[in-house]
Amino acid sequence: MSACALVLACAAAAAAGAAPAKEAELFGDGVVSTGDFESHPAFTPDGRTLYFVKSTPSFTDWKIWMTERTDAGWSQPKPAPFSKEHRDADPYVTPDGKRLYFISDRPVDGKPKEDMDIWVMERKSDGGWGEPRNLGAPVNSSGSEWLPRPAASGALYFGSDRSGGLGKTDLYRSALVDGKYAAPENLGPSINSAAEEYEPCIAADESFLVFMAAGRPDDTGAGDLYISYRKDGTWSPAKNLGPTINRRALEIGPYLSLDGKSFYFSSARKAGGRNGLGDIYRIDVDTLHALARGGGTAAEAAPEDPALRRRVLAMARDDQTDPTPPGSYERNGAWIREIVAEHGWPGKSLVGVDGAHAAWLVVQHQDHDVVFQRRCLEQMRLAFESGEVTAYELSFLTDRVLSNEGKPQMYGTQSVGVRSPEDEARVDANRFALGLPPWREFIAWRQEHHGPWLPPVE
Repeated sequence: MSACALVLACAAAAAAGAAPAKEAELFGDGVVSTGDFESHPAFTPDGRTLYFVKSTPSFTDWKIWMTERTDAGWSQPKPAPFSKEHRDADPYVTPDGKRLYFISDRPVDGKPKEDMDIWVMERKSDGGWGEPRNLGAPVNSSGSEWLPRPAASGALYFGSDRSGGLGKTDLYRSALVDGKYAAPENLGPSINSAAEEYEPCIAADESFLVFMAAGRPDDTGAGDLYISYRKDGTWSPAKNLGPTINRRALEIGPYLSLDGKSFYFSSARKAGGRNGLGDIYRIDVDTLHALARGGGTAAEAAPEDPALRRRVLAMARDDQTDPTPPGSYERNGAWIREIVAEHGWPGKSLVGVDGAHAAWLVVQHQDHDVVFQRRCLEQMRLAFESGEVTAYELSFLTDRVLSNEGKPQMYGTQSVGVRSPEDEARVDANRFALGLPPWREFIAWRQEHHGPWLPPVE
């Protein structure tokens, strides 16, 4: 998202009585954050050793690397001795420095694995790490586990795509009882959804949780970071952390420094001339909480035109509850033309996240006027660059217009969007450039979750 979107977020935070959010700082430029895909930082308690993940550009293979802090700065990173031939990721060193958790697809009892399990190593008397040990059941399952994070109580938080969740991947907590992990408990609907929640970064006292999720309605890219607070044993509804953190790219690897003062994350943003692969960023924890108090995003906190938002939501509800043309489609078409002519594309800042989504839905159904759809698409592209439109919305309208014009789709969102392996490769390349998951993942998600979206009645 642009500096304009950041200004809007700061204004909303100030209006709510919060300190204006500061821009996230790139960490270890040229040494840790390079032209490769770096993510998931984890420091030792003395702050002198950093473990982090290097991934392939397609984010399909991962290894854990390490660097040492010297008087001259961070040393040239090298692969961690325990991370060589298998996929390893999500390192975490405990505050006492005695254990290092990570995930891996390395064999268990000599048997190969395709899913990711949680492993742990104990610190040896000579300062090195012992042999990795698989945590086993009930933490590990037949599915994959992600981002293990222990709390001060000993409870372990992690993501898993095991069966029985609220979505494809959910977040769980496993209490430590008499030195053993108890059966994991799903964190519930305030955190988990029908989308995919992967990575839980828990505060030491379990008072708040920052997590990565993909596919939620307010996701601005290929995955965003969210925050939730726990009070009296209940988690608050999760909030998107907004444009200071989340851009129209992939944000992953949330990490709270062991002293509780800094928050780190990885982003594939292209800001500052970056190449769009993952880099590691840092902000103060105070700024993190200011973003949460500010309402997550500027659009959610204070849309500039609440009356226009209500009007667009009403149009979308009419569109979904009475979709038979020509009635609602032509009626809404006339209204959306007036709005676009007066305001340009009604993005998040003007009408809120749900209002912007409602406007997209109405235009998506203006198939009887492809010229108008094309004009809206051009405005949406500009709005997308400033963070006012999601990649999901832009991809759908792009393909809708191309299909109506008899041209090949770019993102494979409409019916018969992919016809051959070569076509799938082309579509996946376009989707990756937009920060979207591969086409086959999208199709699986849509088959599982697709249904009419009904905006709220106000």
